[in-house]
Order: sequence, then structure tokens, then C-alpha cells
Amino acid sequence: MLATANDAKLPDPLPRKINVGCGYDRREGYLNVDLHAVHGPDLVADVVSMPMLPSGAFDEVLAQDVLEHFERAKTVPALQEWARLLAPGGILHVRVPTLTGMFDLLSRPDRREASKPMGSSISSTAGLQR
Repeated sequence: MLATANDAKLPDPLPRKINVGCGYDRREGYLNVDLHAVHGPDLVADVVSMPMLPSGAFDEVLAQDVLEHFERAKTVPALQEWARLLAPGGILHVRVPTLTGMFDLLSRPDRREASKPMGSSISSTAGLQR
């Protein structure tokens, strides 16, 4: 069932795990949330603010490769929101790419995107977009 932030038809019962910024990594047993409906999440919402979800409802918040997409000013509010969603004793899993890992990846000719110059990929990865 697809829910949007406007209608918030959430699954009942609500899963005890949430996958924020899921992209195409939809996980069984999780409430999969993404800003873009094209990814097919359970809930289309801005993961920085999800007032339609109850506080303390999740034993696990999974945020893989999403935090680096926010403007710096939204980093703390996002982490606060995810902490709000956690049940006491819950676990927040955050994965972000490392800059050195991205430089290593981009230095490998077989892993570069042909459509983008290397400099723009590094700038985007490091959050240096203008």
C-alpha cells in the first residue's frame, strides 16, 4: 500500500523497523520511506520531518546513503527526527560514503560515469554543489 505524507494511509500494524530514504532498496518487514514515489516506497515523505509517524514507534531506523543528500542545515534536524522515531533502546543505523572511499572509487577508470566529468562527481559527492 502506497501512502503519501498528505493522506498517510500507513500499514496496520505499523512495522517495528523503518528504512528512511530507501530509494530502490525496499526491505521486507520495514516501513520503506522515500521522497520520490518512483522508488515505490510504502510512504512518500520528506524523511527530515515525518509528523504522521508516532514517536517511539520503531525498534530500528535504517538510513543508508541518504544523509549525504541533505543540505548541512538539515543534517541535525534529520538525526533528531530519526531519534524521535526510535523506541527506548532502539538502534539507529546510518551509513554514509567516505570521501576517501569515493576518491578511490572515482580513481578507477572502470567505475567512472562516462556522462559526468570526474571533477563534478567529486564535487557532488563532497557536497560542494553550487
